[in-house]
Amino acid sequence: MIIPKKRLFLDYLPKGYFLDLDNQEDLFSYLKNKEWFTPDEQIIKVNKAGEGNMNFTIRIQTTKKSYILKQARPWVEKFPEIEAPIQRNYVEKAFYDQVAQDEFLATQMPKVLQDDKESCLLLMEDLGKGKDYLELYQGKKITDQETEQLFHILKRLHALKVHDSQSFLNDRMRELNHAHMFAIPFQNNNGLNLDQITPSLENIKAEIIEDQNLLKNINDLGERYLNSSSGSLLHGDFYPGSWLQTSSGIKVLDPEFCFLGEKEFDYGIMYAHLIIANQNLAMFETISHALNMSLLSRYAGVEILRRLLGYAQLPLKMDLQEKEKLIQRAIFLLNSSSTE
Repeated sequence: MIIPKKRLFLDYLPKGYFLDLDNQEDLFSYLKNKEWFTPDEQIIKVNKAGEGNMNFTIRIQTTKKSYILKQARPWVEKFPEIEAPIQRNYVEKAFYDQVAQDEFLATQMPKVLQDDKESCLLLMEDLGKGKDYLELYQGKKITDQETEQLFHILKRLHALKVHDSQSFLNDRMRELNHAHMFAIPFQNNNGLNLDQITPSLENIKAEIIEDQNLLKNINDLGERYLNSSSGSLLHGDFYPGSWLQTSSGIKVLDPEFCFLGEKEFDYGIMYAHLIIANQNLAMFETISHALNMSLLSRYAGVEILRRLLGYAQLPLKMDLQEKEKLIQRAIFLLNSSSTE
């Protein structure tokens, strides 16, 4: 019997292979038929590679090395009830192919080794069993050296010359992100009960969505994000969940939301999460001369609000008072910055 998820997947990709860890015999047969490995390379085991937000990801261990196999499905893996464009893997491959042209960036991100467009599957280099940086929200501190490395990654990424801009429009993923960043968190009856996360948080949200000036600022910024079609190549989701701690330093993953736009967006997302995680922000002063800090601050403000009031919740151990303090800081960032 075809399970509902598989049926839905095959409705979108009738010729596709549905990645299923519960049917390893079928998986091994699929991989053998693809001839992605050398003839003398045998698969030892496969297992889930972490809890992905957007995609279903497994680790494949062979007699020679380890790989990551990643599938985009027509839903968000963490929230299957939310539809998501399956074309995101095509854009992600284009991103990794682009950054591979830069000698430094090629060492900071995984390489795409093989792909199956009919199945929206990417076979990727495995950077090792590192950990993401979500522990920053639990009190761990990021070092100045790590922050400097992240800045350098963004600087090199944003300096890349992109010749095929059509590959990075990523309109449908931007529409999805726009909805969850600039719209849904500020709607009544959006299906999310904030009081189940933090009692009385719904009351704070109710006050926020009565502030028409604030909502206009958020809406205007959202239109700016949504309508960008040129500028720098951006990661699009540059937060601690996309940073990987490895034995050779920080690596960056998961650029599904990449697009061409204002570099302040990437820095603004990073700034927001360092604020949320109560990290040292002093190093942002070193780049303030090269960025529109007003725009960066506004992107940071709305990112803080969506992480506290929307579906994209973080592993925070905060009470209502702490969240309210963060919300007020986010509102200050959104309202105190002048518009262009």
